[in-house]
Amino acid sequence: MGEFTLSPREKKIIASSPLDVYVASNMPYEYPYKLVKPKNVSPSVIDSADVVMMDSGIGDDISNKGVLDKARKYDCDFVVSKDYLHEQELTTKSIRDFHYQYQNHDYSGDVLIPLQGDHIEHYYEVGEPGKVLIGGIRDFSSQKQVDIVKEFRDEVGYDVYVHGLGMGMSKTFVKAIRNNPRMLDSIDCSTPEQNAINNKISDAELEQNDYITCKGKYSSVMRYRISQLMAIQLNYVMSEFCDMHIYSENKEIGSVFDY
Repeated sequence: MGEFTLSPREKKIIASSPLDVYVASNMPYEYPYKLVKPKNVSPSVIDSADVVMMDSGIGDDISNKGVLDKARKYDCDFVVSKDYLHEQELTTKSIRDFHYQYQNHDYSGDVLIPLQGDHIEHYYEVGEPGKVLIGGIRDFSSQKQVDIVKEFRDEVGYDVYVHGLGMGMSKTFVKAIRNNPRMLDSIDCSTPEQNAINNKISDAELEQNDYITCKGKYSSVMRYRISQLMAIQLNYVMSEFCDMHIYSENKEIGSVFDY
């Protein structure tokens, strides 16, 4: 297992989240769900997680077979078919190639089929797969992301496993999940490690604040721990344990997420 072993209470917080939060990870701290990229996956990161999702490496020079080879080598639990940002037709062709490669490959884990463009149309176009990934929405506003996911879930129902790719975390998203815990089954997020790398830390309202980390020998220890803490916090704010009301600076009762 990775560095900084999770305590029983921290594990309970993560387990209480209504969805699985995968951290896009390059750091070897212990955390149960991690998303890794084919071009920079490492054994130490793989060993630090319980469940690993191999990303498609969108934009990277790698084939479907190459992604499957990496997923098999590192015994990943999920693998994502190659897709092309906002390119529905190209992604459909890639998915067909992926199915062929998968049938002739010894990788035996689960497959997530990425949807691009018109997600509902694309879902039916590729044969109504049982596990899908909503792609191409990373740079949209939080509200637009939520609207797209809600519309898709309303269309396909709750028997389909739906993963939100690169959705990040915001007050808008957390409110939507707390109001509809089954809207998504999982998401991935790079925020925890990007915080540590970019000298930021997220507060209770998920706002980014400056937090200058140490530099020098063993300074990675601080960045690993900050990343792990931020990942736990993302689970906590969606869990039943989080009290959404706090005291504001003027000592009046306020609501973190305006409930």
